[in-house]
Amino acid sequence: MVDKFSQKQKPDTLQYYLLVELEKQMIITYKKTTDLNWQAFTHNNLSDIVDLPQLNISITLKEIYQA
Repeated sequence: MVDKFSQKQKPDTLQYYLLVELEKQMIITYKKTTDLNWQAFTHNNLSDIVDLPQLNISITLKEIYQA
């Protein structure tokens, strides 16, 4: 997964990169900072909120894994 992330970081327009675990309820969200670095957030509680403000999206892990 790290190799894919390295390749995906390059486009200037990419603001978020999400890794969604299939075996357990966990999402790692990478957000591009204003200085063009990446900050990682790990979500592993069903009440955790994945917040993507530039896309106007806020969703809980429970909603993501409900299907």
